[in-house]
Order: sequence, then C-alpha cells, then structure tokens
Amino acid sequence: MMTIKNKSTLNQTLFFIACFLGLSMSIAQTSPYLNVLDFGAKTDGKTLNTKAIQSAIDQCYKNGGGTVEFPAGDYLTGTIVMKDNVILNLQAGSKILGSTSIEDYPMYAPPIPNNMDKDVKRALIRGENLKNIGITGSGIIDGQGKSLQGIEIDDETLEKVKKIYTDRTRYIPGKKNDQRPFLMRFVSCKNITMEGIILQHPAKWTQHYLNCD
Repeated sequence: MMTIKNKSTLNQTLFFIACFLGLSMSIAQTSPYLNVLDFGAKTDGKTLNTKAIQSAIDQCYKNGGGTVEFPAGDYLTGTIVMKDNVILNLQAGSKILGSTSIEDYPMYAPPIPNNMDKDVKRALIRGENLKNIGITGSGIIDGQGKSLQGIEIDDETLEKVKKIYTDRTRYIPGKKNDQRPFLMRFVSCKNITMEGIILQHPAKWTQHYLNCD
C-alpha cells in the first residue's frame, strides 16, 4: 500500500490519476472497437442488458462506426436497434438471449407497408434505412422463442397497436394479430453482413430482409 504524507504530492498524484482515467475513457469511447462490458453489460444470462448493449451501439455509431464486441458469456436483452456502420461481433462462447418478457420488445410500425404488417410489430434485432451493418463471429443468437408463443393481445395492448397503426389501409389491428417477435428484421438496408453466427429458437421468423440490397 502506498502512503503519501505530502499534501502537494498527494494532489499531484490524484490529478495524474484523474487525467489517466479520463484519457482511458476518451480512448475507449472513440475506438472503432467497443466492448459491451465497458457499458455495463452482464454475462449472467439473467440481467437485462438492453440499455447497455444499445448504449454501446449508439456510441459506436457516434464514433463514425466500428465493431461492438461481445466476449464470452450470456447476454439477456430485449429489442436492439442497429445503427449505420456498426458490426456486432459475437466472440466464441458468447450468446445473445432474447428476453422472455414480451414487454421488452417495443412495438413499432414497419416503414414500408406490406402484407406482413400484422405480424412484424416486434423484433429482437432490427434496423431500417441503414447501411454497412452486420453480425459476425462464432457466437449464438437465441430467441428463447417457446416462452413467447401463445401471447394474446389484451385490451390495453390493442389500444397501443391502434395508436401505432393509424393508417387503416395498411392493417386493421385485431385481437388475433400475432405478438411474437422476429429474431432479426431489416428494412431498406444496404450492405448487410451475416457471417459465422448461429441463429436458433426464434419466436417467429429467424431472418426477414425487406427491400434490402
């Protein structure tokens, strides 16, 4: 243990420590490689990591693009929204687990009307009007789909759906509409890379690419 008796020396030491930590954080935030653990993600398969993972993606996008790394471990999450020029890299032994709670998959109206409107209100990983995105590595994306089957739309949820789908020429909300989230869904995106990963146990479709190049 280091002991510093001189107050001036102590202040200088604390100053240099603060500068070092600030520089380290600055380098981490501007690096093209960001680690989800640095944003508070937990690998226990129980902690909901949606905010931590989304923060890493958002920061990577702000940096001008790069790779968000997932070291070995189990990452429970709800909906993840991709951003331009961001790649998710699942390292060996890593697994993204879809939440078993439907509330962790916010509803949204797909930007392009299609005959799947009633079925695509939710997704684990999604993106619209993006370029240069992808998921690589040797990890697993597991939707834990069985736990999300047979969920009926209650009155409160139906009202939320009606507020999202205001254009009745596209789709008329009803209680028989499907609640299950897609594993991945991309609309009007360009230059998508999917390589090496394992996709399993989706609640609905595994992958859906609409109007993508």
